[in-house]
Amino acid sequence: MLGFALMDRFLVDLVATLEEEGLPNDGPAHAAVPTDLPDVASALAALPASWEASRANAEAENDRRRNFAIPPPGSPVYGGEVLDLFDPEDEDARELFIRAEHPELWDALDANRETSGPGGEPMNPRLHLAMHAVIANQLMADDPPQVWDTADRLLGLGYERHEVLHMLASAISEHMLGALRDGSALDPDEYLVLLDDLPDSWEALADPQPPRRPPARSPGPPPIASEPPRRRKGASGRPRGRKRRN
Repeated sequence: MLGFALMDRFLVDLVATLEEEGLPNDGPAHAAVPTDLPDVASALAALPASWEASRANAEAENDRRRNFAIPPPGSPVYGGEVLDLFDPEDEDARELFIRAEHPELWDALDANRETSGPGGEPMNPRLHLAMHAVIANQLMADDPPQVWDTADRLLGLGYERHEVLHMLASAISEHMLGALRDGSALDPDEYLVLLDDLPDSWEALADPQPPRRPPARSPGPPPIASEPPRRRKGASGRPRGRKRRN
């Protein structure tokens, strides 16, 4: 604010000095000067309020992003778990918030065993929470910013928050698995492509296409039944057989 006050004072002093020296008020030079210019001092005085509004909007969007990643303590998603002593900004404490959101996994976590996922397939609960933590850390840091852009886009399409988190986790999982299969480093651009593929890639996982079957053969003529071979007859007209030994 001090900078704007000094600039306003400088402009006022400059105008007063020019008036004391005498400004031309006629002639071509004066005619070339536009007469509808805005009040510069007033425009500069309005800038702090405009910047303050922009800053407030940016902070509100940041809060929305962080609360999406890790809702604050007392949120209904934690089912009454008391987390008031922990700060979602603390990366180590985020695991507690994520675990509190998944009471259905507590028994499996305590027993250190697999459990069944939504589709009935076996699921590693620790790996599931670890992928949640990866997405939460990216969202909290806004790095890469396309993760939040994708989440906001999916929310706008009507998907619920937790399903959106699972969609984002599916993209980062595919990204990491692809690098492991190829033995290559993680490619940030490939990750962005996978984010852009949502929600289509997620819906394809939820509703896989039926397996392709080979085309049925066109019906042809019925097969001709083969007759058993006939035994050749001898001169007597009877079938030939083995000679009886006397």
